[in-house]
Parts: sequence; C-alpha cells; structure tokens
Amino acid sequence: MSTFHLRRFGRVETLASMNPRRLAELLAPHAEYFAGHGVDVSESNIDYEGVTGVLRALNTDAPPGLCEALYFIHEMATPGGMDALVESARSADIHVDPSGTPADVAVSAWLASPPLVQRAHAQQRMRRPRSFETFRSCGSNYDFPVPTSDELAALESRLDDWFDGRSRGRGVRVFVFSRGGWVWFMVRHGEPMKREATMDGHRPWIMYRPQRYDVLIYNPATGDLRVNARSDADKEEYRRAIGRCVFGSDAFFERKPKYSLEPIREAGRQSMVCSDIPGVARVTLTRLKVKVGGPFVRVDTIEASDVFAEYARAPWGYPDDAVLVSATFEVRFTGSSKPRMVTILSSSKAQFVRDEDGLLIEEWMNRRGFCTTGGQYDIDDANDSGSDESIAGRIAIDASTGEARPVLAHA
Repeated sequence: MSTFHLRRFGRVETLASMNPRRLAELLAPHAEYFAGHGVDVSESNIDYEGVTGVLRALNTDAPPGLCEALYFIHEMATPGGMDALVESARSADIHVDPSGTPADVAVSAWLASPPLVQRAHAQQRMRRPRSFETFRSCGSNYDFPVPTSDELAALESRLDDWFDGRSRGRGVRVFVFSRGGWVWFMVRHGEPMKREATMDGHRPWIMYRPQRYDVLIYNPATGDLRVNARSDADKEEYRRAIGRCVFGSDAFFERKPKYSLEPIREAGRQSMVCSDIPGVARVTLTRLKVKVGGPFVRVDTIEASDVFAEYARAPWGYPDDAVLVSATFEVRFTGSSKPRMVTILSSSKAQFVRDEDGLLIEEWMNRRGFCTTGGQYDIDDANDSGSDESIAGRIAIDASTGEARPVLAHA
C-alpha cells in the first residue's frame, strides 16, 4: 500500500519558510485540534515546532479536512505543480498569488479554490503509464460535444451507482482536459476496502477505501475512445456511460478489432516505408513472433536489429496459414537520437512509448495498414517511471461521505 508521508510539512525549517499568514489561514479551521495537542496556530504566535510535531504524528483520528488539504498541497508543492496551479487559476479567473515558494502557491491555491487544486492534481496524473482498450464510434460525426455541468453530474451519478454496486463506494469525480488534440477524462473513484495492520498504538489495524484514477481518452479525429480501468466490466461501463452521457447513446461506441500484422506478410519491407509521415525518420522491424502450429503448436520468434535484412541474409519461412502473433518496430523520429519501440500484438493491442508521439505512430500504422478500427494499446511515458500502483492507494475515500482522505503514515 502506498502511504502519505508529510515530507514537506514534517520539518520545522520548511514550515518556518512558508508565508505565515497563509499557513495560519490554512490551519485556522483546525485550531481546536491543534489546541488539543497544546499547539497555538494563530498567525501572531505560530508554534512551528509544535505544528511540526502534530503533523508528523497525524493518525486516522485527524480532521478529514486537514488531511485532504495537506495531501493535495503536498502533492502540488513542486515547481511543476506550481506552474500548473498558476496556469489553471489564470484560465479559471481565480486569483492565486504566484509569488513565494511552490508550497506558498499551493497553499494560496487551496485557500482560493480546493476544486482547482484537485483538478490540477488530476491533470498531472495524465503523465502516468497506462494500458488502454479502445472502442470505435458507430457514428459518422466524431466531433466532441463539450459536456455541460449537468451532463458531467449525470455521468458522475451513473458511475457512482456503478461503483457502489460493485462494493467500491460513492464519491466519483470526473475531470475533463484537452491535450494534444485528444480529450482526456480523469475519473477518480474508490477501490474495494482494505484492512492494514498498524503500529500507532491506538488499534491493531485500520480499514479504509483506497482511491484510483481511471483514464479515458477520446480522439475526435478518429472517433476512438481509449479506456484504462482494472476490469473488463468497468471498461464496458465506461463505454456505455460516456456514450450515453456525452454523445447521447449507450451504443455510440462499440468494440472492433483495431490492428493487423498482415502488411508484413503482404508488403514485406515496403510496410516499413515512412517517408510520407513528416516527423518520422525511419521504422525498422526488430522482432517477429509467428505461430506455425502443427502437432506440437510450434511458435517461432526472430529477433534482429533489422528482421528484413536478416531474412535477406539467411532466409527463413513459415506456412501461408501461420498466424503472425506479434511484431516490434524501432521508430526513429526526426531530430531525436533516441529510438522508441512499438509493439503490435495481433488484432487487440499495441504498445508504444511517449504519448506525445502517439499521433505520428498511429498515422504511420494507418497508412501502412497496421491500424484498422478499434482495439487496445499501451502508452508509456518515457519521462515517468510510475505505475498504476503509484496512483492507486495513496488517498482513501470515506465510505459514508465520499470525501477524499489520505492514508497517513509517519515520515
């Protein structure tokens, strides 16, 4: 289980370096809690050592509002988080003082608008590695109708009922962003309850509901909806829910095969041509897996820096009815010395690195015939070594109120 460590609030020098007026305003709603520990949090007499001691010893009895505020401020108190908050506040016409440290800006933003900070935090999660399943629009008009607040509320209500019915509680939040020509839906919801042993001296265990972000991406250019979720049932519900609440029909999206490896068989090396894709310098087949079959269900794999060149040097073949199982390509982009790998796994899945190059990769796959009409793919951000587990479990959702609340641990 990922836990919440108050690294930025667990040192006296850190607190003392923060704007005292904003810090006092942040802590004021919880003055009674601090007073119960003999700590003064008034602006004129902040007991920095006392506040640090209380924050380092936070347990599950701490005020939920304090825990929530500290969690999001802690997450956004970085240079990147500061920039995101200032830009989000400017776009929303909400005043946030951009002066001071990243922690000062994060506190200022939280005091001005907690939903603003939560939304910016969700937007930062868009950079995490994800595995997506793709559904194809059944219609001919792929334009994205920006959902109204009522439509988003209806979507959250529907997903609330869905996750509650699957013992994951209520409290769903949906955040919508535009990025790289695609529309991103970040869906925050609860996970099944967890019970963990503790050593805080109060009780032997705690029970809580972890939080998870699911990611949905709509491409208005192709009508594809890509869904990242834990289960096939959740993916199906997202397909229906987005179709109904945003596009007006549960059946707006459907599941279809998306990828084919037949261009390798039919066009050979010509399937690697990329001169018609500005920004793509070279594509090379580096690995091919073939299911030959036979009485022992033989599977052959050839791996080389250039499979077609190796085949020309030492030919090898396979029957016409052999199944092309997977293929890996090395893609080099113009102006970049680092190649990226793309793997196509039969008709259902493709994996490639760095989503900002995704449009070029898909354009190449479309033009060479590798891409058809639906399926599944992974996007891995090469600049982020996180995983789904680093997103799930960092913050709990209260089972009765739906309120987000961190799971706390001593730093």
